[in-house]
Formats: sequence, structure tokens, C-alpha cells
Amino acid sequence: MLEGGQLIVALPPLEPPTPALTLARDGEDAPSFGSRVADLLAIELDPPKWLIPGYIQEQSVNILGGG
Repeated sequence: MLEGGQLIVALPPLEPPTPALTLARDGEDAPSFGSRVADLLAIELDPPKWLIPGYIQEQSVNILGGG
């Protein structure tokens, strides 16, 4: 719709927000998505391989800056 030289657009109504997930209480099951922290901490990883020892790992994303 054009009104007074300005374009006015009617947007569709917004969907109501979905309720936020809550943490499980003692004795309740936790929401079933993702991985549990305890499971992630139990994974044994190989030590990192370095391009520049102690600074830049292989197969990583880095931002180098200078001044």
C-alpha cells in the first residue's frame, strides 16, 4: 500500500514464542537433546598437532594481527 509517498507493508502476525527449556530437577529426566557434559568430558582426544608450537594448532581457525 502506498500512502503519502511512503510504502507501508503489513506484516503477518508473529507466532507466539515457544516456552524455554528448563533444567531437570533431582529425580527427573533431563531434556533429551544434545550430549551430556559428563559424556563429552569422558571422550579421550589425541594431543593437538602444532603449526607453531604453543600458538597455532593444525586444522584450526586463527586470526593473526599485528601492530
